[in-house]
Amino acid sequence: MIPLKWKVYRISNYLLLIAGAFLFIKFIEIGTLFPEPGFEIYSFFIVLMFLLMIIQSTINLFVMAKTFPNKLLIRGKFYWQIFSIICNSIVFLALSYLTFFELLADSDNRPLDIAFIFLFLIVNSAFVLYCQLGLKRFLHGKNATPSNL
Repeated sequence: MIPLKWKVYRISNYLLLIAGAFLFIKFIEIGTLFPEPGFEIYSFFIVLMFLLMIIQSTINLFVMAKTFPNKLLIRGKFYWQIFSIICNSIVFLALSYLTFFELLADSDNRPLDIAFIFLFLIVNSAFVLYCQLGLKRFLHGKNATPSNL
């Protein structure tokens, strides 16, 4: 039986995948979060951030499907997991920056519901990152038998 933490991890990855895909499409359609001229670079990085969110969630779901609950994180899957951790770290930092230094700092001009969505994504991303960092240890502890080593 898979522990509750890892079930929530899977659900969180699906939420990040769906939110990332939706927001990626929306930001491509509207062009930018910052309508003032000179902020085109923000638009590019926001779209890139959501693309990384999609990629890392897809990798996490793939790795989980191939390893849970009874396989070790071997070389190829381990490297994908490391890449996903890097992507998730970038997404977490970018979401945090956008939320705390751009959206909440200038809340007069931005709707607060966008900040709440970003806060939800930050919490979700932080939980996924926490679980990603413990995934190898969990699988190794659960499946470390002399036949698997």
